[in-house]
Amino acid sequence: MRYGALGDTVGYWPDPNACLDTILSMEHDLVAGNHDLAAARKISLTDFNPYAAEANRWTAAQLSHDCSDKLGLLPLRVDQEPFTLVHGSPRDPVWEYVISTT
Repeated sequence: MRYGALGDTVGYWPDPNACLDTILSMEHDLVAGNHDLAAARKISLTDFNPYAAEANRWTAAQLSHDCSDKLGLLPLRVDQEPFTLVHGSPRDPVWEYVISTT
């Protein structure tokens, strides 16, 4: 069985290159989170709160070009029967928060 990592691999931790290298060295299906895409400069920081935006600017400055490229190529969705792996929701895999079961 493969495991899934649901994004935001970087953006919160002090060594984003090591975090990404570690998770990529494991047999995981990895999807992009909003912090991953922001750090790779694939999405704007305008929807982030000021603290998260600053953390992502710092993270982007720490990332190697190789890690930034890898983050930018992560899929938004992985279908791993019987599961669908996304960071947010199947409708908006990056931003939509699921806060209710109904």
